[in-house]
Amino acid sequence: MAEGTAIGTDGGGRSVGRALLAAAVVVGVVLATGVAPAFGSVAGGAPLASLLPVVDPPADAGAGGASGSALSGGGLGALNAGSQVGVGGDLASNASAFQSLNDEVHFVVESPQPAYWRTNAYTTYTGTGWSSDGERRAYDPPVASGAGNAFSYRVTLRQAATSLPAVWTPRTLDTNTDLSVTPTDGVIAQSRLPAGTTYSGTSVRPPDDPGLLRSLGTDYPRGIESTYTQLPEESRDALTPLVNNITAGAETPYDAAKQVENWLESTKEYSLNVTDAPNGNVATQFAFQMETGYCEYFATTMAAMLRTQGIPARYVVGYSTGEQTGEDEYTVRAMNAHAWVEVYFPDVGWVRFDPTPASERLSQESQALRNQTGSGYETVTPTTQPPSDDTTTTPPDGTTTTDGTTTTTDGSGSGSDSGDGSGSDGAQSDGSGSDGSQAAGGLSVSLNRTPVPGAAVAVTVTAGGNPASGVDVFFNGERVGVTGADGTVVGVVPYARELTVRAKAETVTWQAVGASFESGFATGSASIPAAAANNSTTYAVATNASVSLLGRTVTGNPVTVVAAVDGVPVRDAAVFLNGERVATTNDSGRARVTLPAEPGNATVRVVRDPVNGSAAVRLERLSLSGEPSLPLALPGTAATVTATLNGTPVADVPVFLDGERVGVTGADGTLRVSLPVASSAAATAIAYGQERTLTFDGLFLHAGGVALGLLGVLGGAVYGLGRYGTSPRGLLAWVVGAAVAVARAAVNLVVALAGRAVAAVQRALAAVANTVRGRRSPRELAAAFAAWLAALREDAAARTRSVRGVFGSGDADGEAAEVSEAQRTLRDAWRDFLEATSVRRPARHTPGELATHAVERDDLPADAVREVRDAFRSVEYGRRDPDDRLPAVEDAMREIEAARRPDDGGEQ
Repeated sequence: MAEGTAIGTDGGGRSVGRALLAAAVVVGVVLATGVAPAFGSVAGGAPLASLLPVVDPPADAGAGGASGSALSGGGLGALNAGSQVGVGGDLASNASAFQSLNDEVHFVVESPQPAYWRTNAYTTYTGTGWSSDGERRAYDPPVASGAGNAFSYRVTLRQAATSLPAVWTPRTLDTNTDLSVTPTDGVIAQSRLPAGTTYSGTSVRPPDDPGLLRSLGTDYPRGIESTYTQLPEESRDALTPLVNNITAGAETPYDAAKQVENWLESTKEYSLNVTDAPNGNVATQFAFQMETGYCEYFATTMAAMLRTQGIPARYVVGYSTGEQTGEDEYTVRAMNAHAWVEVYFPDVGWVRFDPTPASERLSQESQALRNQTGSGYETVTPTTQPPSDDTTTTPPDGTTTTDGTTTTTDGSGSGSDSGDGSGSDGAQSDGSGSDGSQAAGGLSVSLNRTPVPGAAVAVTVTAGGNPASGVDVFFNGERVGVTGADGTVVGVVPYARELTVRAKAETVTWQAVGASFESGFATGSASIPAAAANNSTTYAVATNASVSLLGRTVTGNPVTVVAAVDGVPVRDAAVFLNGERVATTNDSGRARVTLPAEPGNATVRVVRDPVNGSAAVRLERLSLSGEPSLPLALPGTAATVTATLNGTPVADVPVFLDGERVGVTGADGTLRVSLPVASSAAATAIAYGQERTLTFDGLFLHAGGVALGLLGVLGGAVYGLGRYGTSPRGLLAWVVGAAVAVARAAVNLVVALAGRAVAAVQRALAAVANTVRGRRSPRELAAAFAAWLAALREDAAARTRSVRGVFGSGDADGEAAEVSEAQRTLRDAWRDFLEATSVRRPARHTPGELATHAVERDDLPADAVREVRDAFRSVEYGRRDPDDRLPAVEDAMREIEAARRPDDGGEQ
């Protein structure tokens, strides 16, 4: 009982309880009246629990207020993600599914690779939670069409669900039910799907190459930028200074996202036991005040922090990978409910980032599973999150930095790391002097980043540690400009293997404060001789380009080629496809090319001397296979056509049958077709510039063989009937009579059920009214309801037995017309035995169960009971001769009669 809850003892409480019980009884009566007789089947009664309805929560359960989580800890996890979700909670409140360590299985996935199983994402941060603005739209595949290669998977629900787990944003989901799509591309079932439902899906993994993501820039669609950079003003004002500091030096949105992700992973600890849950703005409190949290806190805070930088980000819920329980099989439990972040990149779409420390989370899940089942597991981590490729740059002065800056001191003689593995012999200076002290009388040059072809680099010239203005700066002999008052000038790195930066001036003037120089000035302006006002430093330049293809790499498909070096686009470069020049990259380092129409290997190469890079792809061959629904393909029957690429099902492939389009393949790559009445049928699939045809041959031949086989069976039947004295006309008459009898019984049953239902509801309403008025206690009402159900079930069983009798020619007891005298005597003995027991309804039990009851409960002699039981089994079930067993049965019955207690009564 929750703290502070009192138990009511007044009469009003009793009235409410009676009313609730009465309502439940009415519902039960209506359902049982219509359902129970249908389940009083030949196989015996089903458990009562299977006849009662299970009431699920509403389809949008948990979509309410902002306090606590809409994904409650009640075992639903993220399978019923609402349009609003709160963030946070503690273990005492049991408010969040993301705190659950329950081993209850939510679903099982058959997938060729591990993944995060996404159910929904959210647009608007409220400070205490998230909401998804906008209306759902009708499901009309493809749901999304991002860049990347598609793969297929199959999900089997182990719990009822409305939010369907999928990999990333799915292209298609096949569920055989009505679906809708949320504004963030989550797929929702219009009505709750029960446990056991299986559906197929296809999804596309977005690229995760850091070089590619760095090169994509910030050309966001207007709707994306306005929606996914929204923040409450108090959150923006509080977080912006912190995030500015964390992302200082980040040149691209990708770098900023990785730095925020790393900051959260390294400065906050993972724990499900949040002792001080936020009572206000979750993101700001977690960033500044809290030391520990779980996935909700990490994901919410990262999304909010990125939004302060104008980077579109959103909060996502679903499940982590789960346990690999077989080849290509993953079992996902309640404890795997998870939250993460998606960041938007132009031309690619949404890319996953997970700031929650993984090792501690997985350790707790494994330990919890071990505690509950006796065995833990090792989680297979998906590889689709962009990998961390943080590198350090060694500037010529030997100092290692992590922000990509390279510093050169005149005359130091130390080298710099090229960044591409090529290395260099070090920075070379033409300034006078042989050590770092020369800086006091000469120039020092530093770059704000590793030089990359086409990159804008800020060159800072200092003298004596102070900015030097009016200095000419040259890149490989080409003048790029003159330093300003801050000693800085910006130039673009040329396409070359080395970059020589030269700083030159006749005399140099700088501002010095608190310093002593040869000229004697302690403060104010100073100058150095022309001989010292020169510096020349050479850096190795990275020339290995990363080349990526955006789009589906299949035959005949147009894709976007993206070339970059360390995130800097390779502009005006020649693009070659299998050795033939086909395009030139634009200012964004991109070009559009169409892949070859023939399957096989293809190589895309990008060259702008000395920069070059390539990407190789395998263009798979489209395959088409067919499987008839029957063992043989016959005219007018169904067949299933399956389209695959390298064994992977392909969705949305048009299929033609004898030249006429009959549909497209589903998410599992299959389409069910109806074979024509013809000697053969040709099924053709056309996709990605490839055409594949398979033929169902010999349809008439197969039909003829089946017909001959049926004729043979029919002839054998006629021969057998004639031999045993039964004519075909007699057999036909029996079949027709049986069919008519079954139809009559069905009609009578429907009429009887209708009348009984009306009468039962009337009686139930009267009983309910009496209970509410206090004339009848709730206990009496419940007992009457149970007795009524038992009687209803017994009556249904009796009706079923009467229907069975239609198929025989026996009497009312179901006995066959021709039964030997010995068999009648044995059956009479069995009836006498049943009367000697205390079992009220023996028809519900097997002979073995009845015998056990007679010995253990009624104290009848065991040997005599076994003799009667075995004789009855051998004659009725084994068709043995009753004459052999009759004498022993008669002796056994005399012994049973002698041992029978005179006060035996029936057991309820």
